[in-house]
Amino acid sequence: MSQKRVISMGNNTKIYHKNGCRYTHRILSQNIYQTTRKDARRYGFRCCRYCNSMNHHFKTEAHVLDNYGNIL
Repeated sequence: MSQKRVISMGNNTKIYHKNGCRYTHRILSQNIYQTTRKDARRYGFRCCRYCNSMNHHFKTEAHVLDNYGNIL
């Protein structure tokens, strides 16, 4: 899994997102900046509540869970 996070430098929300988060398409291309989670937190950004939720993880990893279930 990629450790890079997407932050918007053009607003004051101070939220960072994982790559592929549905909210990253709202960020203007000239405002997108990729950094590590550690650096984003150091600069006062907090994690996105959508792409860091368990529902998001279940949706993005459903195929892995299905394959694991088939093995058992």
